[in-house]
Amino acid sequence: EPITGEWKRAQKYVQDYHEYTFALQNPNGSFSTNYFTSRGDSRDFDGYLETTGHMLEFLAFSLPEDQLQSPEMVKAVDFLSALILNQSDRRWENGPLGHALHALAIYDHRAFGTPPGHRSARVARSQ
Repeated sequence: EPITGEWKRAQKYVQDYHEYTFALQNPNGSFSTNYFTSRGDSRDFDGYLETTGHMLEFLAFSLPEDQLQSPEMVKAVDFLSALILNQSDRRWENGPLGHALHALAIYDHRAFGTPPGHRSARVARSQ
């Protein structure tokens, strides 16, 4: 069925926020450490994890499938993955880490079809 009326309006609203979110992306792939308020890059690992994790979670869940492999999206996924991997000895706060991992799990599932919980088993076997 075609999307019309209020559903069309809601679709446009979400699409506008996709564009706005990518407009706030930093050159390194992270998202603004000021969330949706303005551009920002505090260069703080905790801030990066919190804001990039939350904003990537929104995008991974709501972007159309044909946009999941866009250069901006891949750059954000690479940034967040590298941040967590390169800071593996860091004690992150549970909330921001949970959102970041959830963002990566949603992305993995939607972009590659990996069922939730299966990537960790595959990674463990490869180690």
